[in-house]
Amino acid sequence: GQICSLMGRDADIEFVPRDESALVTNRVGSTQRAAIDLLFQATTPLERYRKHLLMFQYWNAQLLDELAAPTPSPKRLRQASQESWTELRLLCGLLGADRAAKAAPLLAQRERVRQQLEAGAPNPAALASIRMAVDAQTRQINREMSWRDVQDALAPPAPAAAP
Repeated sequence: GQICSLMGRDADIEFVPRDESALVTNRVGSTQRAAIDLLFQATTPLERYRKHLLMFQYWNAQLLDELAAPTPSPKRLRQASQESWTELRLLCGLLGADRAAKAAPLLAQRERVRQQLEAGAPNPAALASIRMAVDAQTRQINREMSWRDVQDALAPPAPAAAP
């Protein structure tokens, strides 16, 4: 799973795809933990999908902005690339098997972009090529993975764990 910070630096929670209520690592109080559990249990698959789509769009916009910057920061490039890839992976995990199989090439393309950016600071020509690829992929994701288009193709919610 991907570690993400929630409520500041003191609260690290690991989210596992398709079962977001699983709190694997937790350094928050039991009241906060119960509130977080309730938040994730109360959401429908469509609400979770919409949340992760919004988070993907945010990180994807950060990545495109950084790729277009005159002097892009390698650290911000890597972070935006990693976070957008993670959110796209989570989106694919929320889809039913058929729709997830159709989205697999998009995830593979984004993985290649992420690996290129992780390998080091690419030259300006490579950055322009990566930006064009990410921009084209963004348009494809907006066409094929909008929440309205996939709302009937979402995987059913995972059964709640027994207390």
